[in-house]
Amino acid sequence: MLPDRDIPPLPDDSLPMEEQLRLLRQHLTELSQRETHFRTLFNRLPVGIYESSLDGQLLNANPYLAQLLGFDSLSDLMQHSLQDIYHNYDAVMPQIMLTLQRTEHIDNLDLRLVRRDGSVLWTSVNLAIIRDIHGRLCIQGIVWDVTPRKLSERALRESEERYQSVVMALVEGVIVCNADDIIIACNPSAEQILGQPSVQLIGKRPLQHLETRREDGSDIPYEDYPSLQALRTGRPCLNQRMKVVRLDGSTVWIAINSQPLFYPGEDTPYGVVSSFQDITQRVVTRAQLERQMQVLRVINAISAAGAESKNEQEFLLQTEAWMREIFRQVKLDLLVLNESQGMLENVTHEHQVHLGNGLSGIVAIDGRTRIIDDLGPEAEPYAPLHPGTQSALCTPITAEEQILGVLCLESAHRGAFDENTEEMARALCGQIASVLVKMRSLEEERQRLKQLETLVNISRAMRRAQNTTEILSILVERTIDVLGASSLALLLDRGQVLQEAWLYNLDPGLTGTAIPERFNDPYWQVMQNRQMAFLPTEHMPPEPEQNPVLRAVLSHSYWSVLMPLKATHTMLGVMHIAFTDHRNKLTRTERETLTTMAEIAGISLHRTQITETLEQRVAERTRSLQALYNLRQVAGELLELPEMLRRALTEVLNAVQTDAGAVYMAETNARGERRLVLHVSSGIPQPVIDSLHQLEYKNQIYWEDWILHDPLIIQVPDLTQRAQVPRAVLESNLRHFIALPMRFKNRMIGVLAIFSHRAEAFTTEDINLLENAANQVADAIETARLRRQAQEGAVVQERQRLARELHDSVTQALYSLNLMVNAARRFAESGNLERSLYYLDQLPDISQQALKEMRLLIYDLRPSALEEEGLAFALGQRLETVERRAGVNAALRCDPAIKLPREIEEGIYRITIEALNNVLKHAAATDAAVRVEANEDTVVLEVEDNGKGFEPTHGILSEGIGMKSMRERAEQLRGSFEIFSRPGSGALVRAVIPLKPASATGNLVPENFNPGDINY
Repeated sequence: MLPDRDIPPLPDDSLPMEEQLRLLRQHLTELSQRETHFRTLFNRLPVGIYESSLDGQLLNANPYLAQLLGFDSLSDLMQHSLQDIYHNYDAVMPQIMLTLQRTEHIDNLDLRLVRRDGSVLWTSVNLAIIRDIHGRLCIQGIVWDVTPRKLSERALRESEERYQSVVMALVEGVIVCNADDIIIACNPSAEQILGQPSVQLIGKRPLQHLETRREDGSDIPYEDYPSLQALRTGRPCLNQRMKVVRLDGSTVWIAINSQPLFYPGEDTPYGVVSSFQDITQRVVTRAQLERQMQVLRVINAISAAGAESKNEQEFLLQTEAWMREIFRQVKLDLLVLNESQGMLENVTHEHQVHLGNGLSGIVAIDGRTRIIDDLGPEAEPYAPLHPGTQSALCTPITAEEQILGVLCLESAHRGAFDENTEEMARALCGQIASVLVKMRSLEEERQRLKQLETLVNISRAMRRAQNTTEILSILVERTIDVLGASSLALLLDRGQVLQEAWLYNLDPGLTGTAIPERFNDPYWQVMQNRQMAFLPTEHMPPEPEQNPVLRAVLSHSYWSVLMPLKATHTMLGVMHIAFTDHRNKLTRTERETLTTMAEIAGISLHRTQITETLEQRVAERTRSLQALYNLRQVAGELLELPEMLRRALTEVLNAVQTDAGAVYMAETNARGERRLVLHVSSGIPQPVIDSLHQLEYKNQIYWEDWILHDPLIIQVPDLTQRAQVPRAVLESNLRHFIALPMRFKNRMIGVLAIFSHRAEAFTTEDINLLENAANQVADAIETARLRRQAQEGAVVQERQRLARELHDSVTQALYSLNLMVNAARRFAESGNLERSLYYLDQLPDISQQALKEMRLLIYDLRPSALEEEGLAFALGQRLETVERRAGVNAALRCDPAIKLPREIEEGIYRITIEALNNVLKHAAATDAAVRVEANEDTVVLEVEDNGKGFEPTHGILSEGIGMKSMRERAEQLRGSFEIFSRPGSGALVRAVIPLKPASATGNLVPENFNPGDINY
């Protein structure tokens, strides 16, 4: 119906009647036109329209509604009521009427209408209560066909259901958020990954109440969340990695992709969907690999630092800094064992742990790695180093079953350490232990060299000392310097008392104090026990006033050492050395140095004491000779067995063109079982060596047992085709194996085992070669054994020779001295001074000769410098050591760069030594000269002296052993040997040795030679 303003107004009563009638007719005509227009529009609308009574009786409808419901005509439709066309009328109509009573209209109500053929049609209906032209209430309805929309919605719903089923089944977590970034849906995987049910997620922002961190450990603010970035920018936010700390404290790494959602034609997203996957294992694996690589880099750095660093503390501090880079999230402590104090000390000196206390102290005792996941009250024995520690890992630093320290890792979180961390800690500790052992070995070697240098200097200084005061001064000065002592007292044995002989940093009023012998006095106890003793400060004798020196030393120290002074079996005194540090003990090197210094000082003191009388000098010479005779004997082989076996194995492998082999020796154990023991190997991996004994030969018998039972060649070709070959052998790409017994006089002494990588097996020639090689190796082993026996025999012969030399020379001279002294004493006591002086005048010559003989023996005992330094050095050392110390003015002319064949050099040296021995023993010379000259053909040796000479004209048969030995050595070298001498005119020994077979030798002595004219 048209609005009232579009209809002409009714005529006014004030107008004339005719005018009113005309206007009324015009008004009716307009209404009729309007009604016709409305009816046409009503019938042509593509929307169903109807009016019905409140009880459902149709009052009016348009043709489209009849067409929509499948009726042939409008009149056919009008014969039905709403009860006929409403689907499930009795259920929906009461609700509709109730709603209309409240609101008077209903818009967009989805209803199903029943078509004439009984099918159901989805429609959208607008309902309203109106009054008809008679003023009665009726229902007006407008109907749209929404079947296409419903079908679309159904298809969409089915699609959404399928999509949701796929999303629900995804391993990836999926979260859907609206435009305000509020979660409206999530799948089970999202619940599982985030550790929260959907009821705790929906209605909240993503990751709300959860800690999130970047890969660098920094927190991620909400403004940087991927979902919010996608909503803000309208662009996808892809592959964002983050660490999420769930509500239960566990962590998970996720990779998130956020995609904004748009309605068609719109630029502003109405939501965002975020998918994420659990990449914890991937991140952990990558982190483990990175940490393992970092561990390897640190291990290499530790090895390099150990090779370069000479300070253990600096090395440990640098190592601890490197390890802190690996274990950043935990507290790390590197503790080193201090054996002297029985505790572990942190390298930064922040912590000290007694052995057996706490986790680190327990690990340092039993050497077992421990991981404590929860350091609660029940873990009381494992007290941590740092407060707030919840879990800990402690690994020992061991080398050759010796504990050097521990590595302790502590975390504020429970269960922070796993097997991977333990493995890395073990690897680092192993490398630290290896470097520490090397550093300590080098430091020990340096200390040893320093010790030897100190002892050599002390020995040299004490040999030069002329009296007891000088010796004591040297001893005290070096002891204070080497040990870092704070004070020192030295007392010497004077019979029944110990007399103060030297004080350092003590009361001078103690000078000359005498300590009488008492059973309970610490000084006399050391004199009785003859051993070093440690004396703590709190130890005091029962009557300290009886030993004021002891009381004074203890009052100046925290601890002290009592060191006996002795020479062989004679006790000379005691040193009391005081310290103000807290070590409470000396290191092994310091103890050895102090002991040796005391021994050197004791010997020197003893020597100076016995030089006052002839009897004391003889006793000192005898003791020195005995000490030289008892020096450590040097015994060695020309070629050690392991080196010989290694070189032999290398030659064998090269001969058969392979690089894998081993040498086993047949040995019998304590139970009488004969087994093969590996001595050397080359090119064989350790796993193969460990499993090689499992290699079967035939009939399921291992090759070792077979060859021990039947020592014949064992050959196993093509190991890859045998079922019982150990896995390690197959993985090493070794193809062929052969074992050859090494026999000597039908006795098997070992086995030569050879592998080949080649595709072809060992040929017959290879086997023959290997068999001969095995026999040669066996001969070499037996030869080495025989050589060792021969060398042992040579040692015995040398000892016998030295004994004869002692008896024939020095002992006889000393016996003569003794007789002369006794005779001089008897004549002096009887008053015959002239006769006494006669015997005393003989003493210097006899003692000087004894000294020369002793020096020759000492030189013979020393290792030859010929092989180490060459001919010129060896001769010079001999002249310096023997002749010049014996008072002979000795000169040497020999080019240091001279190079001679080994056998000629040895011959020249031995002839020279024998000639010099004759000069000392028989010539009574004051000057001697040695000349060695060589050209391309010959080498000439001359030894000349200005001694008493002799008459060499009695022929070869009259020569002594020395002369004969020199002549034989020269003739063995195809050379000539001559002696020129006259009584009272010295002597010249000349040997001419050819360097070439064709060289002629002759008399090269000038005709006008005078043996007494020595040319230097």
